Amino acid sequence: MVRVTTFDVPLDTAMFSPQQLHPWTLAGFGMRGWAHWLREHLVSFPALVRDHGTGVVIVGIELEYLGPLTFFDADALQVAYTVRVREAGDLLRLCAEVDARGRAVACVRLVGRIVRIPEGGTLAARPGVLPGSLLDRFDPDERFDGSVPRVLGSNIRDVSWSPAASSALRVHRGHCEAADQWLFAELPRIVADARETWGLTAGDDPRARVALGTPLRRFVAELTRPMFIFDTATLSTQTDHTGCRYLHQIRGATHTHATAYEELGEPSGAP
Repeated sequence: MVRVTTFDVPLDTAMFSPQQLHPWTLAGFGMRGWAHWLREHLVSFPALVRDHGTGVVIVGIELEYLGPLTFFDADALQVAYTVRVREAGDLLRLCAEVDARGRAVACVRLVGRIVRIPEGGTLAARPGVLPGSLLDRFDPDERFDGSVPRVLGSNIRDVSWSPAASSALRVHRGHCEAADQWLFAELPRIVADARETWGLTAGDDPRARVALGTPLRRFVAELTRPMFIFDTATLSTQTDHTGCRYLHQIRGATHTHATAYEELGEPSGAP
């Protein structure tokens, strides 16, 4: 049986724009839910790192808005969280389903890679697997075998993308988590800022109004190389002919760190 951890999140105005729940707020439920699930079913998150020398690095993100939600639509959100582990113990599939007053409003899907953290307090990490004592505590229905489908693919193929608009990116401490490595939940904020910058500088292009005034329906990203505090990179942004789809790439001097896709529009469950 797949174990489900549920928790409530009271609403506050900082979680919203006038259009919707902020995507970085939604992404944050992915890690908050993991901490809740861990504490309920395995060990606390600090104990996982401190006592078992194990952490999780998020390498794939998918955010999907399923229905409209504004600050005044509910008092709290209800999050249902599930975790599945690959048989080898090296990958996790994490899912947070978000409801408001019994209505599905969003979903967060993450792919997490298990890393091993040596002693010393630096939180430096290398790829690894869950300790057997923890892996054995997953139920059969919470296990999967084979590869994890890539979250990016058909979204970005066969699209006639505009020329790229580029800007410099520096990772500051506010973008980071405890290891001074960038936090995956900040990526939706970083690329949304780049999209809005494109819209503000697009002049009379009719796509500018779409870029600035249309809610996000779907966000998908793959993170391929970590960035650390004060690292720099180039962020490029492209759009399609409608202005409803955006492709962002973050590249350093020698590697691509992340590729992200935004799809704008009313939620799929909107009336």
